[in-house]
Amino acid sequence: MAVSIDDEKRVALFKSIGLNEQKSWETLKNNDITRLLESTINEAKTILSNENQISKSIGNLLYSLSTKSKQQIYHLHKYLIKYICEEKIKNEQQLIAAIDYLLTNPTEPIDQKALEESAGIGVNVTIDDIKRVVKEVIEENKSKLIDQGYNFSMNTLINEARYRLKWADGRLLKNEMDNQLVDLLGPNDRSSNNITKKQNNVVSSTDKSKISSKSINDRKFLI
Repeated sequence: MAVSIDDEKRVALFKSIGLNEQKSWETLKNNDITRLLESTINEAKTILSNENQISKSIGNLLYSLSTKSKQQIYHLHKYLIKYICEEKIKNEQQLIAAIDYLLTNPTEPIDQKALEESAGIGVNVTIDDIKRVVKEVIEENKSKLIDQGYNFSMNTLINEARYRLKWADGRLLKNEMDNQLVDLLGPNDRSSNNITKKQNNVVSSTDKSKISSKSINDRKFLI
C-alpha cells in the first residue's frame, strides 16, 4: 500500500489520471476506494515509462478497476494494472471480463493464457473494424430500416454488432451505428414529430373548445 498523503495531494493524484475536481473529492469520501485507487495509480507509475503522465483512457480503466473489483482479488490487481498500462486491456468490456475471470479463479498461479482468452486481452478492434461490421449489419437489415425507419428496433442492430465484435469499445460502436443510420435514414426526427403531434393536439382541443362555445351561444340565441 502506498504511503499516506494528505487529501489535497490525493486529489491532485486523482486529477492526474483524468478525474475532475468534484469526482476526486467525492472519491475521498470512500476510504476503501481512496486507498485502493491511490495504490493502483502508484503501481501503474512503476510500469509506465513516463510515470508522471497517465493518459485519460488508462486513467479511466484504473479508476474502474478500483471501483468495480472485489476485495478477494485485490492481490491479483497487479496483473490487470500491467495489462491496462500496456494497453492490452483497452476498454470496459475487457476489464469487466478480466475481473470476472479472476473472481472465479482467485488464487495464484494465474493461468494468464486463459485469462487473456476469456477477456479478449490483447485483441485490438480498430475503427475500421467497427465501421465494417456496422455497415454489414445495417446492409443486412436495410430493407426493413427503409420501410420502418427509426421505428425499427435499433437495439437489434447494436446487439448484433456487439456479438460480432465482442471486444469493441461500446461507445465507439454506438456512435458509428448512429452515424451510419443518419446517412441511410436522415436525422432522427421522432422527437420533433412528437412535438408537432402535441401541438396539433393542443390546436385540436382549442378548436373543440371554440366549437363547443359557439354551439352553446347558438342555443342561447335560439332561446
